[in-house]
Amino acid sequence: MGMGKELLTDPDVARWHSSLSPSAARGYLRWLSIYCEFRRIDPRGLVTEFQKDRKSAQDGLEDWLNALKEDGYAPKSMHAGLNAMKSWFRRNELVLTREIKVKNVRSTPTIADERAPTRAELLRTLNFANLRTRAGISFIALAGIRFESMAGLTLRDLPELEVMADSVMIVKTPMRINVRAEISKNGLPYFTFLVRAEFLEAYLRERLTWDRLTPSSHVFVAARTVPMHRKLVRKGDPLTSGALSMEVRRAMRLAGLKQRPYVWRSYFSTALLNGRINPEIQAFLMGRSGSIEATYTTHKRLSEEQTEQMRHEVAAIFAETPAGEARKQAALDTLRVLEGLGVVSEDALKPVREQLEKTAPAEVGTFMELVRKRIAEVGSKPFTVKELAEGLPPSVEEKALEKKLGKALASGDKIVKANRKFKATPELLKEFGTNGAGNAYDVRVVGKTDEKAIVQLLERGFTWAQDLGAGRSVYRKQKE
Repeated sequence: MGMGKELLTDPDVARWHSSLSPSAARGYLRWLSIYCEFRRIDPRGLVTEFQKDRKSAQDGLEDWLNALKEDGYAPKSMHAGLNAMKSWFRRNELVLTREIKVKNVRSTPTIADERAPTRAELLRTLNFANLRTRAGISFIALAGIRFESMAGLTLRDLPELEVMADSVMIVKTPMRINVRAEISKNGLPYFTFLVRAEFLEAYLRERLTWDRLTPSSHVFVAARTVPMHRKLVRKGDPLTSGALSMEVRRAMRLAGLKQRPYVWRSYFSTALLNGRINPEIQAFLMGRSGSIEATYTTHKRLSEEQTEQMRHEVAAIFAETPAGEARKQAALDTLRVLEGLGVVSEDALKPVREQLEKTAPAEVGTFMELVRKRIAEVGSKPFTVKELAEGLPPSVEEKALEKKLGKALASGDKIVKANRKFKATPELLKEFGTNGAGNAYDVRVVGKTDEKAIVQLLERGFTWAQDLGAGRSVYRKQKE
C-alpha cells in the first residue's frame, strides 16, 4: 500500500480509501500523508480546521503547493496532490470556495530530455546493484512491471517459480508474472514475462539463508531493520514502491545515469516496439487497456496457444548475448571504479584493460584471473574471481558510495541534547544524553545520524515530529 497506510486506522480515512479506484487509492493516500506531515496535523484535524476557519485551511493548501514547487515537484505531480486533497475534503462535505489551480499541468520538465537507456547502460547499472536491486531492475526493465505493482507481488504471483526448502528453481523461461487487479495501476489483471530470471533466482536463494519463503511471501522485502521514510521497517517487511525506486536510483547514480528509475519501463516498451510486436500485445504486456486485456479480464485467461506465442515473441526480442558478454561489461566497469577510487593506478591497469578488449566473451573467466593477479601484484586487495564476476566487493562499494554520492552514514553517537521543555526516560538519558522537563520525550538528531540510533528510537515508540532545517530533525514520544 505504501506510504500513508498508518492513516487507515482512522475509520473515516479507511472508508474514503475504499471508495476510490485501486490506482487512485494508492496515490491519494500517499498525498494525504504528505499533506498531513507538512501541516503537522492528522486527517480529522484538517476537517476540523476547515470547518472552523475555511480561509486558513485554503491558505494552508496554497502554501503546500508553493512548497512542493520549491522542492522541484513537476506540475503534474502537484496537480495529483491537489486532486487528492480536494477528494478528501469532498468526502467530508467540504468545498473549496477559492479557485486553487496548478499551472502548466501538461508540462513534463523532469522528462523533457529523457531517453530510454541502452543495453550497455543496463549492464553497467546491474553491476552497481546488490542482489535485490538487480532483481528489481530486471522486473521493470525486462518485464515492464511498475514499482507500485512490484511492491505488492507475492511468490504466488510467480507460477513458474518453484520454491523448495533450501533452494528455488525457475521451471519455465521466460518466466510468467501475474499482476493482480488490486496491484495493477488501472485495476485490471494482466501478466507479462521476465526473460532474465537469474537475478530473481539469485536474490531468493540468498534470502532463503535467513527467511522462510511461502506462497504468500512478498517478492521484495527488507533484509534488515532500518528507518525508512522516517518510520521503522523491520526485517522481512514488504518494501514500498518508494523504497524500491530509491534502490534502483542509487544504482543508476553510481553507474552515471541521471534519469528517473521509471525510465526502465521505457527500456522495456522500446524493446517491444523495435521488435515489431503487435501493438495490442505490447499494450497488454505493459499493463495497459486494450482488446487482449478485455478478453483476459472477461474470460480470466487467454488460450494456451496465445500465451505461448507471446512468450516466444518476448524471448526472441530480449534474447541476450552469452553470459560472458555481461561479465565482460561488468569487469570493464569494475576497472573504471577501481581506477577512479585510486585503488589501482591507471598505468597498472592499462595492460589489463587492453587484454580485456581483445578477450572473447567465452574467455572472460581467464581475464578475471588476470585482473585478480594484476591487482595482487600492485599491492591492493587480491579480489577473487567470484567477487569480480558478481560485482564490487562491499568495501569498495562503500567507498564508491561515499565518493560518488557523499551519503555514507557517519559512525559514532550523533544524538544531541533534547529541547529544554522535554524530559527523557532514564534509558534515553543513559543512551542519548537527553535532559529537560515536560509532557513528552523529544530527541533532536543531526542529518548524518548513525542508522542504528534512529532504529532504537523508532523501536521505543518515537516518531518523526519536526524538521528543524540544516539536516536536523526531532523525534518525539508522548508520555503515557
